Amino acid sequence: MRQWSRGGRAPLLPLRLLKVPTVSAGMLAGLLVNVGLSGVLFALPLYFQQARGYEAHAAGLALLPMTIPLAFNPILTGRIVGRVGARLPMAAGFALCATGVLTLAAATGETGYVGHLIGLLLVGFGTSLAIPSLMAAVMAASPPEWTGSASGALNASRQLGATLGVVLMGAFLGQAGSTEAGIRSGFVALGLVLSAGAILAWSMIGRGAAAIDVQVVGTALYRHTSNEQSSAIVPQKLAPVQIEVKSSAIATH
Repeated sequence: MRQWSRGGRAPLLPLRLLKVPTVSAGMLAGLLVNVGLSGVLFALPLYFQQARGYEAHAAGLALLPMTIPLAFNPILTGRIVGRVGARLPMAAGFALCATGVLTLAAATGETGYVGHLIGLLLVGFGTSLAIPSLMAAVMAASPPEWTGSASGALNASRQLGATLGVVLMGAFLGQAGSTEAGIRSGFVALGLVLSAGAILAWSMIGRGAAAIDVQVVGTALYRHTSNEQSSAIVPQKLAPVQIEVKSSAIATH
């Protein structure tokens, strides 16, 4: 596959694309954010049912505070990215996710729901900041002819992260003496993973940046992603503004 990617006329993943720092770091960041998100989505319903005695429908409803920001906040995130660039909201999103997961870890010994509510809201807002910002940064840093490959590679890395998140939490739950202990130690591990994502987003993605018209990102996203996904990242009514991308990426165009 490596030889075909180098010499083929239409490689599935052009290896030169991985030399763009924002793209390669963005793929790793995409993996990390989905490790955290999928780990929470997998383990927390089990905790509510096995440790708290919730019915299945009640355990599902308990996750609702996390899904509300995921549904509405990406629209605001697109405007933030258009004004200040992707780096700050991305790093802030990872930091909020890490704080939320650690809050959930601390709340496992509590009898009430308030701690879980706060943690879920933080994870929801953090994810809705991190993922749209990450997608915008990677798309903007990719040469126009490779945006499809970049989008596919980012989504593939996120799916791999989702698998690893389930595996990680399953390992902690399987080795722990109780559900509470497994959730607590597993969520601490997820918090560390997401903290590493925040450091990666701040230090590697969007540094040494030049400017590019946000409409370039919008065009690429509408070509290679769904309309709903791309409009959440780059609102159609947003006037042409600037976002930050790697100057080294522009040099490869």
